[in-house]
Amino acid sequence: MARRTTKHDGSAVCAVTGETVPLTETHFYVTLRRETSSSTHHDEYGHLFVADGALGKLDEWLEGGSKQFV
Repeated sequence: MARRTTKHDGSAVCAVTGETVPLTETHFYVTLRRETSSSTHHDEYGHLFVADGALGKLDEWLEGGSKQFV
C-alpha cells in the first residue's frame, strides 16, 4: 500500500467507500496479491484506490472476507 498523489488530472472511484477520489489529492493505492498453489497459474493481483481517511473501512472490508479483486 502506498500513500500517493499524482500529477495526473482525473479521478478514480474508492473501492471501499464508492467516493470519487481526485487523483491530485492524497489517496492510497493498494495492491492485493492472491497466491496460487499451482505451478501453471500465476499469482493474481488487484489494484484499489482508497480515499484518504478510509483505512479503517479498508481494514473492515478486507477482514470481512472479500474474495473479489477489482
